[in-house]
Amino acid sequence: EPIIFTSAADNIALGQTMGTNLDQNDRGLWGGLIVLGKAPCSFSGDVDALQIEGIPAEDTWGLYGGSNASDNSGVIKYVSIRHGGALIGEGNEINGLTLGGVGTGTEIDYIEVVANVDDGIEFFGGTVDAYYQSYLSTADDSTVLNEDGEEVPVAFGSSFADETGFALGMANLVVSYEGEKTGVVADVVFGPRADAAVGGYNLNQLYAYWNVSESTTLTVGRFNTYLGYEVISPAGNFNYSTSYLFSNGPFSHVGLKADFDLGSDVSLMLALMNPTDVNNNTTGGYALGAQLGYAGQYLNLYYDDEEVLGFEIDYTGGFDLSDDFFLGINGAYQVSDDAGFYGVALYPQLAASEDFSVGLRGELFGYHADGADDLPSVFAATLTGSYTVENLTIKPEIRLDSWSETKPYVDSDGEASDSLAAFTVAAIYSF
Repeated sequence: EPIIFTSAADNIALGQTMGTNLDQNDRGLWGGLIVLGKAPCSFSGDVDALQIEGIPAEDTWGLYGGSNASDNSGVIKYVSIRHGGALIGEGNEINGLTLGGVGTGTEIDYIEVVANVDDGIEFFGGTVDAYYQSYLSTADDSTVLNEDGEEVPVAFGSSFADETGFALGMANLVVSYEGEKTGVVADVVFGPRADAAVGGYNLNQLYAYWNVSESTTLTVGRFNTYLGYEVISPAGNFNYSTSYLFSNGPFSHVGLKADFDLGSDVSLMLALMNPTDVNNNTTGGYALGAQLGYAGQYLNLYYDDEEVLGFEIDYTGGFDLSDDFFLGINGAYQVSDDAGFYGVALYPQLAASEDFSVGLRGELFGYHADGADDLPSVFAATLTGSYTVENLTIKPEIRLDSWSETKPYVDSDGEASDSLAAFTVAAIYSF
C-alpha cells in the first residue's frame, strides 16, 4: 500500500487507499512535499545555497544547495501526494514534489501526484561542452582523400570530436514535465556534435509518456536508442570521444515503446518504430525492438528487414567490482544483406576520490561479409580522466586507434598510416 500525503480535509481512514469526499477538482488544500539537500546546484553569483521556490523568503529553513554531490536525503518510494499546491503568493504555488539540491544518495521511485495546483514533478537541465584537441602522430592540419576523392581532415571517424585546436561540442537543453500519470520530455541540441547525430530538427528527444500502472509505461515520439553503452550527450559518458560501436549503431528512434517492470530486477521493453534515425517514414517499412533486462544487464534486439540497419543484437551491462571500481561491458553484432559489423568494448573505471576518476575504454571493432576475408578491423584504446568542480567537469583524454587491413590516416611525414593518436581536453558544464 502506498504512503499517502493528503489534506486534513480528506476523510480517508487508516488502511484505506482513497477517501470519499474529495475528487480531482479539490486542489490547493495544503502545500506539498519539499525535499532539500546539499548537492551542488547552478546558481547565479557567488552563492552555494538559495531559497527554494514555494517557501517564504523569511523562512531560512528553505535553503538548499551545497558541495556534496552524493548527499543522501533518504528514500521516497511508493508515495501518493494528493490535493496540494497551496498558493503562498502571486504565481508562487508549491509543486506536488519539490526537489532542491537532492544528491545521488537519495532514492526516489514510484511517485504519484494527484489533483495538485502547480506542477506534479518538475525538472529542468542540460549541458554545454567544448574541447581542445591536438594529434600526437600527425600534423593537426593533415588531410586524406575520402571515398569521393575529396580532401578531408584526418579524424578518428567515430569520436564526434573530430576537429583540432579549440572546438565546440554541443549544447543541449532538457525540459520535462510530469503530471499525475503522464509527462513529456523535450531535449533540444545545438552544435557540431549534435548535428552529426540527430539528423535535423535540432531534436535529440521529444516524447510523451503515460504511466499506465506502477509496472507499465507507454512512450511515443523520438527517444534515444536503447542499444549500446554510450549516448550522444557527453555528460552521459565517461569518455569524451565516442566508440565505433556507438557511431555505427542507432542514435535515436521514432515510434512507440512499452516498458514493463516484471519485478525482482527484471524488465522488458517492446517497440514498434520507424527504421532507425528516420524521422519521416516514406518507405512504409518499420522496425521492431526489444530489450530484456536483469539487475543492470541488458540484452537488446533490433530488426528492420534491411530497411536501414537490418538486424542487431547487443549486450550492455556492467558490474561494481568494489566501492571504487566499476567495469562496463558492451558487445554487438549487426548484419544486413550478409554484411555488417561486430565489436566489443570494456570500460574499467576507478574513482580515486569524490572529485577525480580515471577510466579506460578498450574496443575491438571490425567489419564482416559473407565470402570476404581480411576485412578492416580496429583496436582503439582511450584513457580519460574526469575532474569535477561543482557543475563543471574537466576531462583530459589520450586516444590511440590502430587499424588492420587498411591505412585511413597519414603520419607526420604525410605517408599513409594505420594508426592515429590524439590528446584532448574537454570541459563539460551540466545544469
